[in-house]
Amino acid sequence: MGHFLVDFMLGIWPVFKTMAGLDLALAGFVAGGCVVFGEGIQGYVGALCDRGYQRILLFVGIGMPCAACFFGYSQSYVFFFCFYLCTCLGSAAFHPTAASILSNLNTINRSSLMGLFTASGMLGLGISQVLYAWIHYSNNGSTAILALPSVVLAVITYFFMHGKVAIPAEKKQKTSSLSLYMRFLRIKELRALYVSMLGNQIVLWSLVFLLPDFLQERGYAPWVVFGGGHLFLMSGAALGPPVLGYVADRISTRYVITFTSSFTLIGFYLLLAPAILTQEVLFGLLFMLGSMLGSVPPLICALVAQMVPQHKGVVSAFLMGFVWIFSESLGLGLSGYLATLFSEAPATSALALMGTVQIVSCFANLQLPKTDEEVVIA
Repeated sequence: MGHFLVDFMLGIWPVFKTMAGLDLALAGFVAGGCVVFGEGIQGYVGALCDRGYQRILLFVGIGMPCAACFFGYSQSYVFFFCFYLCTCLGSAAFHPTAASILSNLNTINRSSLMGLFTASGMLGLGISQVLYAWIHYSNNGSTAILALPSVVLAVITYFFMHGKVAIPAEKKQKTSSLSLYMRFLRIKELRALYVSMLGNQIVLWSLVFLLPDFLQERGYAPWVVFGGGHLFLMSGAALGPPVLGYVADRISTRYVITFTSSFTLIGFYLLLAPAILTQEVLFGLLFMLGSMLGSVPPLICALVAQMVPQHKGVVSAFLMGFVWIFSESLGLGLSGYLATLFSEAPATSALALMGTVQIVSCFANLQLPKTDEEVVIA
């Protein structure tokens, strides 16, 4: 439920900026700047999580993102920045904490479990734009009601989950997350996983950010532009991870990651091809892309948690924090800036440039570990 609500709030800005007619470059810089300042604390959060502060982190992580519900009450980019910064700070508190709690569960189906966790977030992200646009137009711009579920769940989490998420004393360790990051990156297999996930997420966030504008350029119906296309993209991202996680648990996580990255590259440029796709083909292609893009992060998180079990919280922050900082800031900020450089089909042209990052991911996959053996961090 928490992942659903947090990611719901993260999905509001891309459609709001199109509905409000904001400048794409400024909207991208707002998002990118907030990601760097907000999501950047995930490293510290990972260390706090390993020391047993999950309850307060979950409370903050679920409650703060609802600031996104108040974008429509202002016309100032300063307030937009403040609201989005709160959203990113909450996301940074929630994601590594929740992922660490799940990875501490004793189960052989870790990839499937992480897939279900990711699916709930993708589902929230998927319906966010449709529901936000509907509430916005139905209530003359008043969207504060959307914050209520997050506030209620945050309070419930704070008062009723204490003791259920605490970790054993022997696992509470003081770790220097930054020094661990540097040691992670010196290991070829972990570095390859990081690069693979980074490229995947840059493409995903670029597509999420510019999809309303891309669909508007192609002349699709308003309901498709303001949330319909995004819903199919995120529906794929919600349904794909559990299925591919199940396959990975029984075949090979490495092979599944390699397949999905290669298929994403092909599907992405099919979407951008000059031919106008029928609405049915568009939805099918967006669903497929969502399935591929949404499945890579939980697969990589599950694989790394198995390889480095002694630092699960920091590892979650390593993959989510460092990846999210660069992927969201580049995917949102750079794609918005690139769109302003083109006078004809700006969103399509910007996406075509951003998609080249996926080629790097495909090459990184060639160096992925062939086994799930534990890695010792020297």
